[in-house]
Amino acid sequence: MTHPLETYLNLPWSYRLEWWQDDDASQGYYVATIDELPGCMSDGETTEQALTNLKEALELHLESMLDAKIAIPEPMQPSHYKGQIAYRTTPTKHYQMTLKAKQRGISLNQLIDEAVEKHLKTG
Repeated sequence: MTHPLETYLNLPWSYRLEWWQDDDASQGYYVATIDELPGCMSDGETTEQALTNLKEALELHLESMLDAKIAIPEPMQPSHYKGQIAYRTTPTKHYQMTLKAKQRGISLNQLIDEAVEKHLKTG
């Protein structure tokens, strides 16, 4: 079911703001993207400008999707996630992780959570 453009514009889209600088450029710029809508992006010299431009890009992107009758995905929301992930690995890695957790006096879940947290901060 399609809704009016205004309905989609007011949804809680997940956006990302990153600093970008080409190797040969003396100045950089901010790039803003909507995670749920690949290709919906804009930029600006400041974070405010990039986000303002992203709002315009979002409107154009959604209009083109509606015109082409392309299904618009729902935004990701933290409330949709329960915090449970089925994770499979090799028996050797499972053993090594369990051993490491025991050595540190923490649970295997804690060890995995710390590793994920570390990656999210650096990656």
